[in-house]
Amino acid sequence: MYKQSVCVSCVGQSFFLTKELRDENGRLRKLLAEKDYEIGYLRRIQEEERQAFVGNVSVGEKIYPYKRIMFSSQVQIRSVVMR
Repeated sequence: MYKQSVCVSCVGQSFFLTKELRDENGRLRKLLAEKDYEIGYLRRIQEEERQAFVGNVSVGEKIYPYKRIMFSSQVQIRSVVMR
């Protein structure tokens, strides 16, 4: 009789622990799905900003480094003049 009651309590405890692990697994999967969505959203925003900054024109891609050099040289000239 004692052995049977111990086995029943072990089975009940195992069932309870299994249920807790399944619940925790479900919560972690939900959190992972939310984070995956956030990452995808941030990547889309980043790509849109990059496209807006760079543009889709191939000529602009060639002109951008030249303009950046010209702008930096203008900033250097202005900083020397202000001193």
